[in-house]
Amino acid sequence: MTGRVKEGVAIAVGASVTLALGGLLWFSRPFQAEVGSYRTSLASRTDAQRHNIRQAAMTLDGVVIEPAGILSFNQVVGPRSPERGYLKAPSYMERDLVASVGGGICQVSSTFYNAAVLSGLDIIERHPHSRLVRSVPPGCDATVWFGLADLVVRNPYTNPVRIKSLAVYESLLISIVGSNGDGTKVLVRTEPVVAARSQRVVYRTTRSMEYRGKYKTELISMDIYD
Repeated sequence: MTGRVKEGVAIAVGASVTLALGGLLWFSRPFQAEVGSYRTSLASRTDAQRHNIRQAAMTLDGVVIEPAGILSFNQVVGPRSPERGYLKAPSYMERDLVASVGGGICQVSSTFYNAAVLSGLDIIERHPHSRLVRSVPPGCDATVWFGLADLVVRNPYTNPVRIKSLAVYESLLISIVGSNGDGTKVLVRTEPVVAARSQRVVYRTTRSMEYRGKYKTELISMDIYD
C-alpha cells in the first residue's frame, strides 16, 4: 500500500498522540505533518446512522494523545444515549442486526482503528465484529459497545499527536497529525489464511514499521468471522 489517503487504505509517515477534551490549546502544538489517514464511505448508511457517525466523529475531532498517553474510544465518545444526541439506528449485536441508540458508530471506531494502525500507534484493545461488515475490509474493523467492548490505543512516540475526524457528504475521514521530525514509515498487510482441515478463513494482519533507524514487523490481529 502506498500513498497518503485512499478509499479504505493509507500509508503512514511521521507520528506522535493525550486524552484531552475541551479547552485544549492544541493549535500551539507541533501538529504540522499528517502521520496517517483512513477514509470510509457513508454511501450505504441510513440517515440515522449518518447522524450518529457525525456525532461521534465530532467528539473525536481535536483529541490529543501525549507521548505514552492512552486513548479509550469509549471514554472519549462517552455513552450513546438520546440525551447526548444519538438516534436509534441499525447495528450489530453479536450476530444479529438490531436497532440500537448510537447504531453506526462502529464505522467511526473502525476508521479510527485503521488510522491508528497506519500511524504506528500501539493497539492496546480492539475487538472485531462476529461477522463481516460493509464499511471496511475483513480484518480491519473494530467494534465498540459502551461498557462491553472498547478500542484503546497508546502513543509510543516522543511527541504528541492530534486526531482530525470529519464526516461530510459521502465519506468519513480520520487523520492522525503530528511532528515533521519523526519520520515513521508504516506498511500494513491483511491477508486471508485458510486453516488446515477447516473451511474457516482467518484474516491475518501484520504491520512493518521503520522508526529512527529501527525496523520491526509485528502481528496486529488474527480474525475469524462467521
